[in-house]
Amino acid sequence: MRWWRHGIWLGAVAVTGSVLLVALLTGELGNVSTLTAVLGLGVSVAGLAINLWRSGSAAGESAEGAWSQERLEGLSGRLAASVQEQWQAEWRLRRLQDPYPFQVHWSRAEAWLADAAENGGLPVEPGEGPEGISPAFDTVPSRRLVVLGEPGSGKTVLAVRFTLERLAHRAVGDPVPAVFPLSGWQPERQRLRDWMTAHLRATYPGAPWTSKLLAAGLVLPVLEGLDEMPESAWGAALRRLNAELDPGEPVLLTCRTAAYTKAVESGNVLTSAAVVELRPLTFEAASAYLTRTARPVRGADGQRTTLWDPVLAHLRAHPHTPVSQGLRQALGTPLMVAMARAVYGETGKDPAELLEDRFADPVELERHLLEAYVPAAFADSPHAEQAQRWLAYLAGHLQHQTTRQLAWWQLRLELPWLLRQLGPILLLGCAAVAISLGLYSPAAVFTSGFVGGVCLGYLILSRSRSGTARTSIRNRHQLAREAKLVAIAAVPVGVMVGCTTSPSLAWAVLELAQVRLTRSR
Repeated sequence: MRWWRHGIWLGAVAVTGSVLLVALLTGELGNVSTLTAVLGLGVSVAGLAINLWRSGSAAGESAEGAWSQERLEGLSGRLAASVQEQWQAEWRLRRLQDPYPFQVHWSRAEAWLADAAENGGLPVEPGEGPEGISPAFDTVPSRRLVVLGEPGSGKTVLAVRFTLERLAHRAVGDPVPAVFPLSGWQPERQRLRDWMTAHLRATYPGAPWTSKLLAAGLVLPVLEGLDEMPESAWGAALRRLNAELDPGEPVLLTCRTAAYTKAVESGNVLTSAAVVELRPLTFEAASAYLTRTARPVRGADGQRTTLWDPVLAHLRAHPHTPVSQGLRQALGTPLMVAMARAVYGETGKDPAELLEDRFADPVELERHLLEAYVPAAFADSPHAEQAQRWLAYLAGHLQHQTTRQLAWWQLRLELPWLLRQLGPILLLGCAAVAISLGLYSPAAVFTSGFVGGVCLGYLILSRSRSGTARTSIRNRHQLAREAKLVAIAAVPVGVMVGCTTSPSLAWAVLELAQVRLTRSR
């Protein structure tokens, strides 16, 4: 039990605060003996806090080593609830349940992209629908599956649906599926489990036991987007996966077909994995989805029709014209169909403009849908123009950082260096000056000097270029070390500033040093 540690710590803080408050109110803090006593009490409380912190860490580590299987299963249930809450909200945000997700089809990929059948890379039967990928996964003896597809073919949606399906039918003791965006992994520098542990702790705060679940095999990695890593890391990622995944450990991996082909050529196939490839949407499937999700329009005799109906009828009647071929090609990917739905089906805008000659080029058509998507998505918001500027800025930020994963804690790096470094310093400095002007006393000057020392300590620490500190969640041991460095930088600077700005405090410090020297003799 740790309640007694917290009680001791809170009691010590309360006593220290009371003593300091009484000394300030009575004006005795300027007295050498009083100041020495207060500082000594503060040092003692700091030592007590460090000891309690270390003892709590040691007790936690010893308790973790003795975790039972029952406790691990309970913690895996907590993780499953957090993962389900996150991705169910994402599923609703993308409106994939309204009215139904795309029924994508898949078939066997080229045989040379899968592992040998003797190693478990048996072929998977063709199937369809996001709900069908979980049963297909279970047909693979090794329970390792690679899902390939073209850009916008629905790989991410399939991975999310796979996660939700496994969670919905999960029994006690089954591994928890968790989505890991591979764009944040550096396989040349990071071990797989270290990176997955850091990702889970950053994504689901309050779950420091994720390493135990990974070690116990209670996490099913859904590795999303191998192609979103730098091309130079594709082969290294596959080699690292093969080297660090335990035999029989399940995994689902998604990647673009061309990228996985290059990764296999430079690295190797994923050991014991079967490989399937998503197929383009059929024209009839895309047409049914667009007409079913568009706003209804009153037709002849009150019949239900939509603005998409004449456009789709033209595409059926003239399938070989350049415009029809370009539009039919674009509607072969779920991403473009979803954008077309948002731009035309939900805003009442007439899609007949897509039959113009300028859209015979599929690239021009995709650019048009991309440019119109954000205003359509924010059509009901008064901040549509601001949203477009913000999203453009974030896109530029990601391009500048050469990544596809948005990390909000790195947005500060976009500020000018001077403002980023000196902004907090000036703010704390102003507070220190206000204290000095309002209460000109040795204690106030010492306090302002100490704040200046903290500012200097912050400046020293902020110059650190450690990538780990910026990209991974900081645990309490890292925070303790940083607090120690700040204190080391703050105390001497605070004393020097206080002695410089207050002669009485300088004499007090010298007298204190003389007393200490006399006693030592």
